Amino acid sequence: MSSSSQEDTGMRVSVVIPTFNSEERVGECLLSLGRQTLQPHEIIVVDGGSTDSTASIVEKMNGVELIVNEESHTPGSSRNRGAEAATGEVVFFCDSDCVADLRAVEYHVRAFEARNDISGVMGAIRNAVPGNPVSDFVQREIIVSQWLRSLNPDGSVKYLQTGTGNLSMYRYEFMKWKFREDQGFSEDTELSIRLGNKIKILFEPRAIVFHYHPTTVEDLFEQRKWYGERFCGIANHFKRDSFRPDSLFFSAYRYIDLPEDLLDEAVSRDNRLLCEGCRIGECRISQVRLPRHGSSDEYLCGVVCLAFASGILKQRTGIDYSWQ
Repeated sequence: MSSSSQEDTGMRVSVVIPTFNSEERVGECLLSLGRQTLQPHEIIVVDGGSTDSTASIVEKMNGVELIVNEESHTPGSSRNRGAEAATGEVVFFCDSDCVADLRAVEYHVRAFEARNDISGVMGAIRNAVPGNPVSDFVQREIIVSQWLRSLNPDGSVKYLQTGTGNLSMYRYEFMKWKFREDQGFSEDTELSIRLGNKIKILFEPRAIVFHYHPTTVEDLFEQRKWYGERFCGIANHFKRDSFRPDSLFFSAYRYIDLPEDLLDEAVSRDNRLLCEGCRIGECRISQVRLPRHGSSDEYLCGVVCLAFASGILKQRTGIDYSWQ
């Protein structure tokens, strides 16, 4: 299919990409967006003051606008700055460590054209490194979240799970809500809770973005430790019942409730304590110290719990646990 412009469809899409020290992947991301079957009206990269070569890579890309966000390097702040600068009626958010399928923008536009009852579209996230046991585990988590837990009967989504890497909204609608900027990270989860069922966002599985999931146990631990740190900001604003009982976020409140010394013991000395009070039950850590090697889903679930608790421990106490 030949590439066409937004003007051909009557709908202009502004792509917004937040970056911060993204030199490894941002070039590939921008190339994929420049090859779309339906060309975006504009591509806006908002950089949060990178100290690597991110800005110079972006500046060399034809047709890409670079904005420097001097206020913050957090994704929510940069996405807001990009949406404010956008001139299209639809804002399409993509992340710098993603590669868009050639028809991703096209399928977002087609969804808006087909449904007059929606305010946004969430596309599918696929694994950019299939065949790796860790990245495949992460992809299975996403599939369960997107297909089994987050869909309404009419095809709209209940939650913006993994949404900000492949999410579009009418700009006027997004500007009513925006991402919260005062808590640093977890801006996507916070927005999802705040939106609730107030607007309708359609899930379009044909609009695909490939994401570079973690490929090693160490990378998975570091990613989910960071998620745990982010979660503390969410817990300051929302109660436990804001989440599904079968979700990791709901279960993670037990790490918020634990006395600091017991949380430290569970993370640093006896990992079996991490399972107490868990309502998910997909893994049960049976060893005092979770080993550093493994590939089963049960094992990787244990890594996720240890990492999440480590991030919460760091935020609550300042103890930065290093998994040795």
